[in-house]
Amino acid sequence: LVSNERIRKLAAGNHGLLPERPVTSQQDFYGKYQPLPDAYVAEAGRIWTYYARHVLPNFARLIPLMLADVDVSRRRSWGKRSGALTAARIKQIRLENYRAILQSFIWTDADGKPILELPFFTRTEFPPQAFKGYLQLLSFVQASVMQLLALLTGGRLNEIESLKRDCHNAGPVGDDEMPTIRGATYKFSGLSVGDRKIWPVPALVAEAILEMKK
Repeated sequence: LVSNERIRKLAAGNHGLLPERPVTSQQDFYGKYQPLPDAYVAEAGRIWTYYARHVLPNFARLIPLMLADVDVSRRRSWGKRSGALTAARIKQIRLENYRAILQSFIWTDADGKPILELPFFTRTEFPPQAFKGYLQLLSFVQASVMQLLALLTGGRLNEIESLKRDCHNAGPVGDDEMPTIRGATYKFSGLSVGDRKIWPVPALVAEAILEMKK
């Protein structure tokens, strides 16, 4: 849906997804890669969690509508008696149909209540009214899940990228009864594919992974 490169750019920039990053606190005697301040992580975590818990599940209802409309556009375009439409006209029809779907779509939170606006400042449009805003919101939601994974597992970017669609383990681990995800770690591995790694994760993150798998 959204490329890894796109997620990296979103994570590196500040598109209203995060509070301002405290850069100066990273430049101390120990180097620039020190833990972020608790206040920053708490605020960013609140935003990431909201996207994962309340916004993400909506895409399971919205994406099938968008995909079904692509098929309608194809039939409508190829079924003209005057012949097939140009690529530009087909794109225009699809964007118009996407806009109609988005403008009539009801976004709801985890309790089923309508989301009229996000409970934090963001520069992106919500609810999205056009395809561009839809893609941007989808990117933010996927980036939020990635940030939660990185924060909670301590995984590096290449370790997070090693997680596949079937990375979620159904059963609990140990006495904590927490869900787990499986991927690979590379730092001390002599193999190009890394060593197998299993991380326990909170239920919220496990549920977000399952939602994205849909």
